[in-house]
Amino acid sequence: MSHPTTPDQATASFAPADLYAEVQQFYARQMGLLDDGRPDDWADTFTTDAVFAEASRLA
Repeated sequence: MSHPTTPDQATASFAPADLYAEVQQFYARQMGLLDDGRPDDWADTFTTDAVFAEASRLA
């Protein structure tokens, strides 16, 4: 894995802080729905064409 060596290269590989925070908040809210036993509300956070399948049952 290569590491950026200049400031421009270093910031180019990261999302802006506000976007990063928004994504983290989304995942926290989404996982909270599962923790609270609300699978239907959790599923509603995905697009209508999302597919849910257990990896262990795909074989």
